[in-house]
Amino acid sequence: MKGKPENRKIAQQLKKMGLKHKKGSPAANFAIRDRELITSQNPYSNHAFIKLYSEALKEYELKNTLK
Repeated sequence: MKGKPENRKIAQQLKKMGLKHKKGSPAANFAIRDRELITSQNPYSNHAFIKLYSEALKEYELKNTLK
């Protein structure tokens, strides 16, 4: 078992804790934003992640220039 994660059933763990999650297909370009948290599921998701991250930065910049 060296080098292998002990538990890969993350979705089941989240459900047991009463949390919601979303996922894309295994090799999908999938990322999601929840307020300040932006996350992606795999290396194929870089374009979706960059898009959401850029939008968040623009919102942050706009919010801070209006103060």
